[in-house]
Amino acid sequence: MHSVFSAIIVSMDQHENPSPSFINIFVLLLFAVVIAGASAVTTYVLLNTRSNEPQTIAQPTSTPIDTRPTTTDETAGWKVYRNEEYGFEMKYPLNWTITKEGSETSVNLLRFFVVAFADIIQVEKKNEQRAGEIPCTAGIYIYKNAKTLTAYDWAIEKWGRPENREGGILSAVKINNLEGLKYEFLSIGRINVLLSKNDNIIVIRTTLGSSCANLNFIFDQMLSTFKFLD
Repeated sequence: MHSVFSAIIVSMDQHENPSPSFINIFVLLLFAVVIAGASAVTTYVLLNTRSNEPQTIAQPTSTPIDTRPTTTDETAGWKVYRNEEYGFEMKYPLNWTITKEGSETSVNLLRFFVVAFADIIQVEKKNEQRAGEIPCTAGIYIYKNAKTLTAYDWAIEKWGRPENREGGILSAVKINNLEGLKYEFLSIGRINVLLSKNDNIIVIRTTLGSSCANLNFIFDQMLSTFKFLD
């Protein structure tokens, strides 16, 4: 920029009486030089200011992913049996019906409540023939636990030790976080699941007839829906 001014001054010295057009050119050149200088200074200041500012790095955003397994509740549309007196409920298939409900007296004179479920078509077929195959059935039996025994001791007292029963198997089970027992009698195709509640023993039972190929699966589904109301 200094060299530009020097050139202009030298040129003016060589023209002792400069013409008006020469003066106009000189003014324009001077204005251009001033503008260029101001622009250069501004650019320099801005570049240095930006270089000193802390740089912000954009953090990647994450999209939450639902890792929960997707499962289908096959019992969602089932019927619900609910008993307020004994405080429990359980679902059963749409094509099943209640065949018995009420209080009875068992062979050992202990009062108990029973509700039984069975496949509607098989029940109708059984009634028509009055013989033949046993329908697929399941039931809930409420026994009075007069001696306040544990479920294990109660089962042993009522049915004996599994090693003394043909096809007897006794094992621990858990139903909706409820600790229970499973007592199977394989020789007669019967499964008993026992739960203890207050002074009652709840027995959820199924009997496998010859036409009940998938009853084990259905029974397990029914068990998974059993719960106490409190």
